[in-house]
Amino acid sequence: MCSPFITSCFSRVGQDIANHQMQTCRPLIIHTSPGFELRTFKERPTCSQPPLKITEQWLTSAHRRLADAEYQLNLPDRPLAFKTLGMRSRVIISVIEGLVDLIFNPPSPVPLTSPIITTTSPSHQLIPNIITQLPDYPETLFLDHSRVIQLTKDAADVTSVYLLLMLHRQLLVSSYQDSTIPRRQINPEDVDMQLVKKEILELAPRNLGRCFLRTRPSSDPQSSQAEARELEKWKSGVQSVVLQIASRASEARRRPVSSSNPCLRAPEPHLLKVAESWSENQFKLESPLSALMRDRLRDAVLEIVVQTVLVRGSINPHGPLSGSGSSQPAVQKLATGMEPLAPEIRQLSERLSKLAVLHLNVYQTMYEQDDFSTEW
Repeated sequence: MCSPFITSCFSRVGQDIANHQMQTCRPLIIHTSPGFELRTFKERPTCSQPPLKITEQWLTSAHRRLADAEYQLNLPDRPLAFKTLGMRSRVIISVIEGLVDLIFNPPSPVPLTSPIITTTSPSHQLIPNIITQLPDYPETLFLDHSRVIQLTKDAADVTSVYLLLMLHRQLLVSSYQDSTIPRRQINPEDVDMQLVKKEILELAPRNLGRCFLRTRPSSDPQSSQAEARELEKWKSGVQSVVLQIASRASEARRRPVSSSNPCLRAPEPHLLKVAESWSENQFKLESPLSALMRDRLRDAVLEIVVQTVLVRGSINPHGPLSGSGSSQPAVQKLATGMEPLAPEIRQLSERLSKLAVLHLNVYQTMYEQDDFSTEW
């Protein structure tokens, strides 16, 4: 019987061999994976409609939005109008625009609990199920549904935190209705919004941004009951977050911002009513304010991904997230109110950049063909 020391040595040796094999094979995997994905895509069973109809519409719409908005590529020395760029640059930016739009404005209902099953093999039995779960997504993303859905949920969560931070800012300057509370001017820029964000993230329910995602009702009674329970948990969690925000804002209005008082008191009744009414009206997909906040985040992420993928070309799709890498200059230009969310926006953008690079490695040449660019 081997001693623990010998067993440990063999274990380390086996792990070293496995690591060496992975390091040896990794360049081959990276080199061959685009061809494998493209071959898998071509081997999938075709549907009744043209095989790339949604993809063509998706890419053409992205290109049209950029042209209509007179998008400019911000180079270090000067901006360039989108319409003046070469075909390759316009294809890359259009793909990035299309991916960002899918994340922030998903065309199909998004599953909140059950994960999307993906496959890395051309199994004709699995692929139709994958496609039918997200029928309105581009066909060329059929192997990336899990990634896209997770990014979509994360984008909705960041949008929700952004709204809650804006709620806190609004409560700080809301009118006073209690004459016993000393009136004083508060500059929201002097408030520790990182502390508020930390408390939001700690108290927030799972899938905080579910209110901004369309979901497909389940036909199974048990699943429907489970979804109803999850929705009630979500509502209760949001109420707890709103109460904490109102209490934090009320406390800041009572005392100097620089002082610390971890024991919060009950918020001003008027302030709590404002917060609860605000959350009920804004935590909806059709809310104009939430749409504005979502568009701001969308534009910020788009700019960071374009800068990362096209201008600097510094993203490594197979490397770890840097956390403070090439997207830092673009993050520093975030609009007022987004600054506390810089780490979340950077991480979301870097993950989306990796997806964009992987996708372009496989399909960019195909997108540059005349079939996709006749209207450009």
